[in-house]
Amino acid sequence: MIKAIFFDFDGVILESAHIKTKAFGQLFARWPEKVDEIVRYHIRYAGVSRYVKFRHFYENIVKLPYSKAIEMDLGKQYSELVLDEVKKAPFVRGIEAFLEEYNQKLPLFVVSATPQAELNSIVKIRNLTKYFKKVRGFPPEKVILLKNVMNEFSLVGGNCVYIGDGQSDMEAAAQVNMPFILRVTPENAHLKSTLKHTIDDITTLKEVLTEIYGGSHV
Repeated sequence: MIKAIFFDFDGVILESAHIKTKAFGQLFARWPEKVDEIVRYHIRYAGVSRYVKFRHFYENIVKLPYSKAIEMDLGKQYSELVLDEVKKAPFVRGIEAFLEEYNQKLPLFVVSATPQAELNSIVKIRNLTKYFKKVRGFPPEKVILLKNVMNEFSLVGGNCVYIGDGQSDMEAAAQVNMPFILRVTPENAHLKSTLKHTIDDITTLKEVLTEIYGGSHV
């Protein structure tokens, strides 16, 4: 029987994943010959912290020294590029009705790679705080966030589900033995054929929960 539902944020609750993809291209536009490679890496590792990606881009793609000062500057620029847009992004279809219904039935959680303070700000301004028992962002990495929340609320992976839109979400769920549902987008469509449970938006989430847990999902 299902005991809790975990959500990624960008691309699952808000239609904001493309905003962050665009921002990575803008942030590294000074290396036009490398931008496509950088954006491809960002898309492939959707759900991995921006700070992990920044380091990879510098050390492995543009091959320049990386430092804490560079990290802080990139983080500031990136937040300036995305924050206002994310706060205005539309909801993924069906998510508002789902949260309104299911927060009365099950504990709901957000586990995201967005930095904690930024995530808190977005959740608050979009009036979502009331739906979630816990909202957790980076740091640490997602699998640790999942484990921490599971321990705090005495949950086991087999009695929960994680809805995400990236390979890192899928891998984090697997590491805690939690069923995973992929919200399919143009950026992650290549993952669809490898997974049993997928949704195009949240309007069909109840049906997939029934597939996983049967009529006992609530």
